[in-house]
Amino acid sequence: MARRETLAAWVNSDDLANCGASDCRIASKATGVQDQNHNIMLSTIAVGNDVRLRFRLKAGGSTTSLVASSGNFVNGQWIHVAGTYDGSNMRVYVDGVEVGSAAKTGVVGSNPAVPFWIGGNPDSPTSRPWDGKIDDVRLYDGALSPAEIQALAISSPNFVEKIYWADSGKLQRASLNGANVEDLVISGISPNGVAVAPLAGRLFWADEGGGCCVGSADLDGTNQAVVDPSGGRMIAVDEEDDWLFWVFGGMIMRSHLDGTMPSSIATVGTNLTGIALDSSANVVYWADHGGDVIGTMDYAGLGVTQIFGSTESANVYDLAFDPVTGMLFWADESTPGTIRRGFPDGTGFEEIVSNAGQPLGIAVDGLDGKVYWSDRVGFIKRANLDGSGIETVVSGLTDPRGVALGPSAPGGVPPVPSLTPRTGHTATLLQDGTVLIAGGIGTSGLPLVTAEIFDPATGAVTLVGSMAEARTNHSASMQSDGTVLIIGGTGLGGSPPLSSVELFNPATNTFQ
Repeated sequence: MARRETLAAWVNSDDLANCGASDCRIASKATGVQDQNHNIMLSTIAVGNDVRLRFRLKAGGSTTSLVASSGNFVNGQWIHVAGTYDGSNMRVYVDGVEVGSAAKTGVVGSNPAVPFWIGGNPDSPTSRPWDGKIDDVRLYDGALSPAEIQALAISSPNFVEKIYWADSGKLQRASLNGANVEDLVISGISPNGVAVAPLAGRLFWADEGGGCCVGSADLDGTNQAVVDPSGGRMIAVDEEDDWLFWVFGGMIMRSHLDGTMPSSIATVGTNLTGIALDSSANVVYWADHGGDVIGTMDYAGLGVTQIFGSTESANVYDLAFDPVTGMLFWADESTPGTIRRGFPDGTGFEEIVSNAGQPLGIAVDGLDGKVYWSDRVGFIKRANLDGSGIETVVSGLTDPRGVALGPSAPGGVPPVPSLTPRTGHTATLLQDGTVLIAGGIGTSGLPLVTAEIFDPATGAVTLVGSMAEARTNHSASMQSDGTVLIIGGTGLGGSPPLSSVELFNPATNTFQ
């Protein structure tokens, strides 16, 4: 029997009111719903107007409930939660920060006959069900330290918590499920395109209606500034390299995020409307609405190449690049409008949504498997990356245009350091407190075979043995013996998904 315990997970709720008093189970080992029925549990619970984290643990023959003193949950946001017991105290953490503690002693009971459920209470599938997403649930036979909890919290699956859009003279945002619509900037602008710099916490827009310019503001709409007086249509940002790109007439423009060094890097069409970036490879993608063309170039405006022509991109307006799948997605504003996708080498073209309304702006969240678009008749919509599961996220708008995805506050969740720039990788906390970083997509745009170890205590990153297969968007889970099981993902061929399995051994830093 154990004297220490840790239960942790990533959660993203669609409806916190799904359960009475917001008493929704994240993970639970129990025979009923009352306190003393539980061996261990993480859930939410209403506290006044807030929704807080709650941790239950049975030790010394009795169960204690600990409710967080702060850390309000909001629908549509990824939040890391954890509860620990070290033999003397129970502690709860939200996004790596301790938000409550209580004295507790005794040996943790063990009863293999009591089931452990994720997303519900074991007594019934309809008892306190979680409505939303749950990821990376971990149960440790030991109490993780605050530094180890922080290491888990920085291995976030995503920066994405909010959808931002331009609509008839204003900028707005909402949670990913459409809840909590907020007005950000409501006067003096006529925005068309929007982009988000998550680490800096800045929102950018391109104004083609003469109201202003290319502008920026904090993510809550405050501290507005003029970046460039020229204006434009759609806009894209590469925060790491400090470049902002936008289209204006037939030109592709760029400047630093503070507006310095503005220039036109290329004239490639007659009526450019869309722009997207592959920041890992310093590649620009553009859409020419006038010529029904999607093309590419590098950040200096060199290597201009057409990717898709009128057959695939007739009436194309905006486009987005997804580093997870390595695909371009674009909005075709024909009647009826469509959502399409294809690889940047011109292969893999397909129409995934045949009746998308009148789509203009588009954004992709590859890690969560969703594509979002604006429908000019008054909606923000989304679907799975294959076009299935279409749903209306926001309604009642006037003339929505550009859309962007990002965090709700400056910084979001910082990424785990890496020797090799990568996205779509896994970051797995090991038993010694270090983090295994495996796979992902590199600067070439292709899945990686390499892996690294990050030590949060020293900040050091060390290259370890490579996997047998390059992969991205895979799963990684630590086993009871300390090894890490790597499953599936997308390989060099793109599709079908990989079915192979690998095991990382931290004793030898090799995969087998």
